[in-house]
Amino acid sequence: ICDRSHVTAPKPAGEVYELALRRAGVDAGSALAIEDTPESVEAARAMGIPTVAFPGWAAQERRFPSDIQIVTALQPDLLRARQSA
Repeated sequence: ICDRSHVTAPKPAGEVYELALRRAGVDAGSALAIEDTPESVEAARAMGIPTVAFPGWAAQERRFPSDIQIVTALQPDLLRARQSA
């Protein structure tokens, strides 16, 4: 888990994603970002990370990119679908 306290440039800069990927030892295409705001979705996608939206209570009514998968619950099948893609 990484957040802005771990980096010098918070989102939408990609530094936090680079750190998370390095710590996990995976490349962007092998990861899955689960983001709660439209800005974070765009930031993760800009780094080449496959992304799903999981809107927090403050972002429930916000507009996410039309081509992004939006989920209301995190289930193990989300990861299985990512692994088979």
